[in-house]
Amino acid sequence: MRLIKFQLLVASIVGLIIYVIGSLLEGKFSGLGIIGGMFSFLITLSVDLLLGLKDISEKLQMERRIKEIENPLLRMYAEKVIRKNLDIFQELEQGAIRFDSEGSMMDVYYDVFSMEKSKKILATSMVNISHVWETARGKKALAANINASNRGISIQRIFIFPNNKKKDDVETQKHLKLQKELAKVDVWVVLASEIGTDLRKDFLVTDSDIVLEYYTDPDGNIKECILISSKRRAEKYREIYNQIITASAPLG
Repeated sequence: MRLIKFQLLVASIVGLIIYVIGSLLEGKFSGLGIIGGMFSFLITLSVDLLLGLKDISEKLQMERRIKEIENPLLRMYAEKVIRKNLDIFQELEQGAIRFDSEGSMMDVYYDVFSMEKSKKILATSMVNISHVWETARGKKALAANINASNRGISIQRIFIFPNNKKKDDVETQKHLKLQKELAKVDVWVVLASEIGTDLRKDFLVTDSDIVLEYYTDPDGNIKECILISSKRRAEKYREIYNQIITASAPLG
């Protein structure tokens, strides 16, 4: 809502400036034109103020309803829900959506790979391969990689392992070769100890500036992910990726 109000205000100001400049260039600058432009600006400003008052009114009504809840436990959780929803809307305004259920976290992964139209996806993986990639959802994720490759999308993925034992595990190596040979993924590997803690991230970034970052626990299980559409954030993650790959080695 704040973004819409800001756009209305900017559009009105820009419109007024363009009118004045155009009038000066054409020699048609007139008091009547300025009055018309100012009138348009004031209308937009009034709409902006009304939208702001509407937001305030709705917020006050919601807060009043919550305070009227007699049961303290229910009231406490109602307040938590409201705060959470406010956080969601603030993230949406910044082009981000957070997912915390396993189903929704994997669904957005499938959709990114099935809907992506750019030519390259850069990705890292810090998840426990047997806990994630070898599950039913993980196999569906591999199928999404295969379909993307078949559509001509180049996929490069760096697997970040906590130690050599995990990296050299027979099942791990089998899965890495599966990604390389079946899904045509350009597979790289690196130990977490060989990169900085700020680079130990599980994410993907596309040419269309989509970023999907996963947060994992110490055992490599996915706990949360964030879908972001931002050129600035995408560039940041490409830089992170480039730093990781300089310390990595291609799968032999």
